[in-house]
Amino acid sequence: MRAGIDGEVPVGTIAATGCCPPPVCEINPDSLACSAISLLPTGPLWDSTKQQGIGCVKDCTDGCAIQPFGNENEVCTSLVAHAIYTGRKLYYYVIGALWPALREDDPDTAFTTMDEWLDRLGWVDCYNQFCRDPALGEMTPYEILGECGIEYCPPTFSPELTLVYKRGIIRALSRLRRGIIPNLAALNFVLEPLYARVELDPDYDPVNNPQVQKCLILGSTATHAPVVTKDPCPRTETNVLQSQKTVPLFITPGNGLCAGGASVAYPLVLAAHCIARSLLPSCCIVCLRREDLLPNPA
Repeated sequence: MRAGIDGEVPVGTIAATGCCPPPVCEINPDSLACSAISLLPTGPLWDSTKQQGIGCVKDCTDGCAIQPFGNENEVCTSLVAHAIYTGRKLYYYVIGALWPALREDDPDTAFTTMDEWLDRLGWVDCYNQFCRDPALGEMTPYEILGECGIEYCPPTFSPELTLVYKRGIIRALSRLRRGIIPNLAALNFVLEPLYARVELDPDYDPVNNPQVQKCLILGSTATHAPVVTKDPCPRTETNVLQSQKTVPLFITPGNGLCAGGASVAYPLVLAAHCIARSLLPSCCIVCLRREDLLPNPA
């Protein structure tokens, strides 16, 4: 069981049957070239030439490296050569046009269109702006005490944190757009991509400690997260190693935060706070308090 769009939902794995076509990024130019050759007619006039064409791309089942085509020992007719050319051309259409379209259409993998996704989803950071809601507190992590009182001091994010920040918001708002059942598990399902979680104040005990207000606490669930990279196609070992790198989810004075303010801030948790507050009936009816659920990384 885990948090889902309807609350706590069961999670399972569907066994692969092997009847589905290979993923887009597992297609290679050799296999498409051989498939194009196989579409040509069969018969005495074709079989020998088609076999020679298949020899030009070697192993058609496993997709080996493309060999030079058209030398004296492997002379193929124009239709077979054109079939090989068509297969390779189709491969570059798939990798250069179809795959980017599929990648950017999915909020979980969009990379070059992140800003367009944020605009489409109507994202507004309730913390990162000059005019903010007083209900967020007397002083937010993005504010400092200046000569004339509290002043807004915009944070700066590293390029890696910016990508993680945008990807998390896009995923969270996409989950929210599906329409959730208003309960704690569904809310945590929405906030999960922001590495944030809401839970009931553990100190709340109406019997033994009646003075503690019944309140929800929002905090971070991680201090580091995997870097966000453009999903490669085809995938290589280098891509896998890059995806294993992590980026800090917090900023500190001199490293994103202005000196004189908070000692540490989790931008994704602040974004989660904005989303969570938008789902509550009113900040005066339901208490939602932002606290650090993890030790101070600084």
